[in-house]
Amino acid sequence: MKAQVKKIATRGTAACALASAMAFAAPTLAFAAEKETAGISAILPAMDEFIPMLVAFLILLAILAKFGWPMFNGILEKRETTIREALEKSEQARIEAERVLAEYQDKLIEALRAAEPGLVGVVLSVNQAKTNVILGKEYHTLWGQDFLEDTLCDLNFRLSVPSFYQVNRDQAEVLYGRALDFAQLTGTETVLDLYCGIGTITLVLARRAGKAIGAEVIPAAIEDAKANAARNGVTNTEFLCADAGEAAQELARRGLRPDVICVDPPRKGISPEVVDAIAQMSPTRLVYVSCDPATLARDVARLREKGYHVQQAEAADLFPRTGHVETIVLLQRETL
Repeated sequence: MKAQVKKIATRGTAACALASAMAFAAPTLAFAAEKETAGISAILPAMDEFIPMLVAFLILLAILAKFGWPMFNGILEKRETTIREALEKSEQARIEAERVLAEYQDKLIEALRAAEPGLVGVVLSVNQAKTNVILGKEYHTLWGQDFLEDTLCDLNFRLSVPSFYQVNRDQAEVLYGRALDFAQLTGTETVLDLYCGIGTITLVLARRAGKAIGAEVIPAAIEDAKANAARNGVTNTEFLCADAGEAAQELARRGLRPDVICVDPPRKGISPEVVDAIAQMSPTRLVYVSCDPATLARDVARLREKGYHVQQAEAADLFPRTGHVETIVLLQRETL
């Protein structure tokens, strides 16, 4: 069985945010057994390892629900109930809840460590925002370290709590490898990687590019990306803490135009403003890595209006036996 890095997160409602604790597992964590079937990487439950982690998770729910902390109470109830409770509870209740968590924190950590010996850290994410975003902006390390390290595409990466990372690393390598192929780089091009996160795709593209620039709006992810480039000795990269529009303005100010742009957005896809920014930068090729075929279809239609047409598309199954699929699409700018 191959070792995999997993983010073990308890997903809660909008008011409880990460229900939670986010438990980070070391690269030796084996939360699922992997089986190769007809060349497809399939994730199969390893019950002897899953059950202890499930027990620890249920202990977490029991502790948090029993003592009625507004951020956790109602974790198994409807979202509206949780939000109403969060609004109606007094500050006194919040203070009491914090005292209760502090009292039972050691027991929670003990249960998690017993369930998973490879655990390296437990981080609490606080999020009371009324959105569908899971992680908040406030983090408390309850035990251990607040980062993970892993090797992907022969590169070493360190990721912090808010940074995105594919959980199926074997198929992620296939996905990123195909994105690199689609980019058709010869070693002289300037490449812009939007939604670059911790720099995974950026560093892969940098292998065949003259210069690879990553742009991301999450400051912690950008810091991770810079550190990852240095860790791997990659010197032809640059990372900007900026959205697509800001990145376009910065490159225009320098007189730079990317030859290739790669986008790997969240499920909501790219906004009309990002489409406009891409058209403004006018790359020859656009590589779109998508985790939602519906928003991909919408965005491809918008890009076609800007003169970009689909040349090639492939699917990569990172989530076997589910309805989710990753898609890589190559779009070429129409030439007159």
